[in-house]
Amino acid sequence: MLRIPARKLVLALALLAVAGSAMPIAASAHEATSGTVRMSTAEGVNYSPPPQADLQVLPRGKRTEGGVTKFFFVIKNNGPSNAAPINAYKEAHAKAIVGSGFELQDAGYFVVPSLAPGATKAITVSCTPPAGFVCKQATTLTLNNSYDPNNGNNMATIN
Repeated sequence: MLRIPARKLVLALALLAVAGSAMPIAASAHEATSGTVRMSTAEGVNYSPPPQADLQVLPRGKRTEGGVTKFFFVIKNNGPSNAAPINAYKEAHAKAIVGSGFELQDAGYFVVPSLAPGATKAITVSCTPPAGFVCKQATTLTLNNSYDPNNGNNMATIN
């Protein structure tokens, strides 16, 4: 076991070793004001901001025919850039007529390959309730799309 003075000496040597290895490194970039680093065009490096595409999920209504309830949604690209790929999820809830049970129907993840600015993709969620259940609602949402600056409009539910 080391005595107190020996421990202090070891600690001091360790600190000196760390401090000596943390010397500043010079870089070849030109600094602009406000802390931004601008790359020299002579270096052939071009920076463009990542594309952004505001995706929006819009409810369009529902219709029941022959015991099947269909819920209609639209995924819209509000731009300004192309959106690709679009990760999304949809589900319908069949709720028990008696009690609090429910069953998910037509649930799952899907991908929309691409949407140009202003373009839309129609999404239909179907619900065929088993005996003792009724179709109550459906939801569609887009998720994990890093280029989307506004996640507040990425989900819609129809009751």
